[in-house]
Amino acid sequence: MNQQSYGFTKHGVIVLRHVRVRFFALYRPAPDFSGKDKYSITCEINEDQLKFLEGEMKKVAEEKWKDRAKALWPTLNKAAKEHTPKNGGPSYLRVTASNNTEDRRGNPIPPPQLFTHDKKPSKLGGPDEIYAGCYVNLYLAPAAYDQGSTGIKFYIRAVQFVEEGPRLGGSTVETDDLDDLTATEELDQDSDEDVSW
Repeated sequence: MNQQSYGFTKHGVIVLRHVRVRFFALYRPAPDFSGKDKYSITCEINEDQLKFLEGEMKKVAEEKWKDRAKALWPTLNKAAKEHTPKNGGPSYLRVTASNNTEDRRGNPIPPPQLFTHDKKPSKLGGPDEIYAGCYVNLYLAPAAYDQGSTGIKFYIRAVQFVEEGPRLGGSTVETDDLDDLTATEELDQDSDEDVSW
């Protein structure tokens, strides 16, 4: 499988192709562990996509921490990794991403852009509605942080419905994802620009 078939980077935006949604709060924000409303998504990824994301996260770490990045890497909280659910379910590879609803000054931040397979706006209850179990293309912006904890996270730039899949039981954020989604509340977000297809 070549890189273009599972993911690529364009204009600073990471694009993951055909990943399966496990949990999400996209059409409406949902409270994170601290009680703060956020838009969020967790998707199952494959080994090639994890390796690709690790490479992108390392680039961001090097930009943030320079010569310290290599030593810090094993200790960083990473938004893409292998995950074992606390309820005893099977392990899987995943990526998590989240967006704040307000910036540090209290100004509202637009929600993530959601699209149908033919790049029209996706609406709750409409054609190509995004749900837990469907497959999507995921557009992400990486960010390094060292406020409260240290790690690499992803902001959601856009989500595009690609294909139906068997529905999963959950629709919102998994409880043990919430520690990932509470990080970097202080970082500014740049999520209101149109996605470049």
